[in-house]
Amino acid sequence: MGSATSRWLSGFCRLTAQQNPREAATAIAKDHDAPAIVHDASLAYLIHVQTKNGGRPRDRRWEWVIHAFGEQGPELAERLAATVRA
Repeated sequence: MGSATSRWLSGFCRLTAQQNPREAATAIAKDHDAPAIVHDASLAYLIHVQTKNGGRPRDRRWEWVIHAFGEQGPELAERLAATVRA
């Protein structure tokens, strides 16, 4: 990505959650937020989930996950992933 304009993420916002993940439609932790992209009726957002628990912090593992919804969801997810990788 070359210029500052090409790095700008159109439709960027922060998606917040007011309920516990088990009670809500998202996996976002209560009272936290996640980077997201919206366009028309589509949405993609990025969270991290624990994939391995352990007694010590170095024994724990986390993975980044993008959830996408709507007709343009997969495209938005790709744009979000590409921005994170950049």
